[in-house]
Amino acid sequence: MGQIHLRHDQNIAVIEIENPGRLNAFSRAMRAEIGRTLRRLNDDQSTTAAVITGRGDAFCAGQD
Repeated sequence: MGQIHLRHDQNIAVIEIENPGRLNAFSRAMRAEIGRTLRRLNDDQSTTAAVITGRGDAFCAGQD
C-alpha cells in the first residue's frame, strides 16, 4: 500500500504520492487521505498553494 507525504516549502504545501512498483497508482484510502489533506490545507491561512506530485519515476498511473 502506498503513502501520502506532506511537506511545506515556505507557504507552498507539497503533497507527494508514493507507491513504488505501481508507478504511484493510488488506492481509495490514499485518495481519501489526499482529500483530507487538501481540506486541512484549505483552512490553513499560511498555505497559499498546494502542489501534488509523485515520488520516483512517475507522477501517478491512476487509481487502483
